[in-house]
Amino acid sequence: MSALSTGMSQSRPARRLALNNPLHFWELYRQRRQLASLDAHLLRDLGIAPAARDAEVVRPAWDAPAHWMK
Repeated sequence: MSALSTGMSQSRPARRLALNNPLHFWELYRQRRQLASLDAHLLRDLGIAPAARDAEVVRPAWDAPAHWMK
């Protein structure tokens, strides 16, 4: 049990810190707004489907990328 307890106790504080930083929320909001403003031509250049863009920009701010949780 100690191995499981240790792993969980180490991951939860890191996740909490990542989500509690208001700058992360602001940065994610800003990036999603910029993504929302891209026209079809720029999306094609980046290889992003309009449906994928639409799905990303409606995600809530607390739905952060997985690498922020480390």
